[in-house]
Amino acid sequence: MHKFFLIILKFTPVVIAIIYFINSVLSCIGLDLIVIPTVFYLSPTSALFILCASFTFKFCIWHRLPIYYSLVLQIINTIDYYSPVVFSNNVMLYVYLLITIVFILIGMYFKNKLNGKHK
Repeated sequence: MHKFFLIILKFTPVVIAIIYFINSVLSCIGLDLIVIPTVFYLSPTSALFILCASFTFKFCIWHRLPIYYSLVLQIINTIDYYSPVVFSNNVMLYVYLLITIVFILIGMYFKNKLNGKHK
């Protein structure tokens, strides 16, 4: 049961980050699917639990990056929702793509820095 929990804990943030990205892109082009955020919603409280568990079980940065990515997307979505300034869908799509590229570059940096060693 312990190994099953660790496997679920490792791959849940990756799946949620991919789903968040797909949902964000689809909503920017006008396809709002209610099922995706309802089923795969990661609240800040549960994200903090997953983050604390990843530190407890000493996961590497690879398994923490999707958690950070999901939290950043949540913060941007919240700012966009409550902000009096209305951003167009194109601007939000560019923001999501920029954040995704930044997190990919951060991942590549850690891949080269750690050189295969998990820390």
